Parts: sequence; C-alpha cells; structure tokens
Amino acid sequence: MDRNAEPRRRGYTNHKEWFQKEPKQAWDSARPILRDVHSTGWFSCLAEGFRVLYNVDLMRIVDSDSQNVEPILQLDGAVQRRYRKLTQWYKEAYELTGIEYILRPTQLEFGFQIENPKERELMAPLLRIDQFCEFYINRTGAMEYCVEKTGVDPTNADEFREFLAKVFQAADEAGFVGTKQLQAYRRPLDFIRPKDSEVCFEPAKDRGKRLTFGNFVMYECAQLAAERDWPHQIHTGTHNLPDSNPLPLRPLIKAFPRVKFVLIHCWPFQKESAFLAKSYANVFIDTCWTPVLNLAYFKESLETYIGYLPDTKMTIGHDSTSVEMAAGSLSHCRAIAARVLQERIDDRQLTYEGALSLAKCYFADSARALYKISI
Repeated sequence: MDRNAEPRRRGYTNHKEWFQKEPKQAWDSARPILRDVHSTGWFSCLAEGFRVLYNVDLMRIVDSDSQNVEPILQLDGAVQRRYRKLTQWYKEAYELTGIEYILRPTQLEFGFQIENPKERELMAPLLRIDQFCEFYINRTGAMEYCVEKTGVDPTNADEFREFLAKVFQAADEAGFVGTKQLQAYRRPLDFIRPKDSEVCFEPAKDRGKRLTFGNFVMYECAQLAAERDWPHQIHTGTHNLPDSNPLPLRPLIKAFPRVKFVLIHCWPFQKESAFLAKSYANVFIDTCWTPVLNLAYFKESLETYIGYLPDTKMTIGHDSTSVEMAAGSLSHCRAIAARVLQERIDDRQLTYEGALSLAKCYFADSARALYKISI
C-alpha cells in the first residue's frame, strides 16, 4: 500500500502535511486505510493505548461514518500538547499504566548528547551494535561519533578491537546496561567465529565477506558484554524467514556463558526459542512485539512458555514505537496473561499465589534481574 499516494495527488507529501491544511479531507482519506487494518494487533494496541491514556475510543472514531472531524482534531491536539513536554508525558504515562522504567536501544551518543536531559532519568540505554557490523559499508553519523569519541578509526583487527573496547568503556561510563542487535532481519543467525586473517576490514560488496566481518564484530561485542555482565538482546523471527530461526545461535550461546542472551519476538519460532531457553542457563525470552503482530501470537507464546520454562526465563516487554502503543500493548498483555493464568488455576495447574508470582516475574522481576534495575 502506498498510503501517501492520495496526499501526493493533492500536492502534499503525506497525510500529516495534508491534515494540517485540510483536516476533513485528509481524515476522510486516512480513515479507509485505518479501517483496512483495524483488526490487526498493531491497531488494537494503538487503540487500547488511546483508551488508557486519553480515555478516547479510537476504534469508534475510525469506524464511524460521521462527517464530523472534530473528535480527531481534539485527539490530535491532545497528542501534540503531551509530546511538547516529552519527559512530563513519560511520567504521566508511567502513572497511568504502572510502568516504572524504560529500556531504550540507542547509539552511544545518547549517553553524551541528550536532547531532553531528563529523559535519561526515566530510561536505561542499551547499546545497538548493528552499525558496527556494517562499519565499512555504511559509515553513519552514529559511527562517526564513535570514531571521534574513541580517537580510533580502525583499519585492521587489532585496531577494531581497540575501537570497540573504547566504545564499550564509554557506554559503561554513560550508564548503558546491555546491548542489542537486529541482524536477524537481513542475515542468518549462524555466527561462526572467524580468524583475523579471514576478515576484510574495508568496504566489500561480496556478501560472504560482509557476513564474516559481522561474525567478527559479534564475537568481539559478546566478549566485551561478558566482561561487564551485560545482557544482549537479539531479534529472532518476524522477518527474514526462515533465516531468523534462533537455533543456529547455539555456538554463540555456548561460547559466552556469562552473556545473558535475550531472544526477542521469537514468532513463529516460539518452540525453538523455548528449547534454547530451556537448554541453556544464559538464554531468556522477551515476548515484545508479538501483541503488535497479532494478539493471538502473544497468547500462543504464553501457552508455549508457561509449563515448559522456569518462571524467571521470560519477560513481557513491548518494543513499541510510541508511548501510546506501549500502553496499549501492556494493557492487552495483562488481560491476556490474566486469562491464561486463570485457566491454569481452574485446571489446578497453578495456585492463585503461584499465578500471581509468575505474573510478577514476567512483567517486572525477571527484567529487573536481567538488566540490574533497582527502583
């Protein structure tokens, strides 16, 4: 779908720009697009977030045939007012939802160049390592910052190790609490440690050379994470199927027993992910984003993990793109988890006290322990 095709025909770049000038026409164009996806997990989480945070029924507004554009104008104004004071909005949303802290995957510069300094009080950053794996083919501004910060522009294995060591040291000093990557979206997860002589430390078009360089970076970052007892979040599933299957991660998992590998999303590989979490002491699962894909996928994940995994092996995160989506995802997850746990109480698989303890692990205690967060 080219959702901005109609705005361009009207002389605008996108719906937002069109809405600012002609709100009724833009909303009339956007509404059918939203109706086409209103049964999806994405829209369900977003709509539930607006219900929780704004006391507004977004589904009803979208589904209504009314020509009155006022409800969406009022909602748009409410969103804008909140986001003008971002950290205050975070705090208000915390109070409304019971969230106490955010983990935010970000670049090193976030620890030193913060646009909203008070944000830092509300969240713990995780160092993204994706761009290190593409250092020579995609020198982003974030990587240029790392070069400037460390004083190292690496051209060989030893220099790259020095570069990464200084980046991790700076991240440690800035309060980062772990690492994250999303290579699963574009490559298989069979990270095999290469010899230095096999690694190309310059731009390479050859996919094999790029994968080998990524393997080198992965192992060096895992070593640095192990030295700090940092957890490492790694995307599995959702895209790049079947190459995002987590089972090929076993050599990496076994090579670094001190690194707590947190498999995130996991759909449609819930069983494979559960097997790894069951088999290795340093593997954990975060169900984040499954509700946004489909609320049924989150329920399916719970049904897979409960009864098979130890209680402390799973966290229920959200990985959302807005405060509203996070609030809606959390609300849905609580409701679904309550139903799933109640069924187990009714079937005498759990006591009420046991179910409550399990929910505390999933929604808070396991994450606190993994990321060493104390409130």
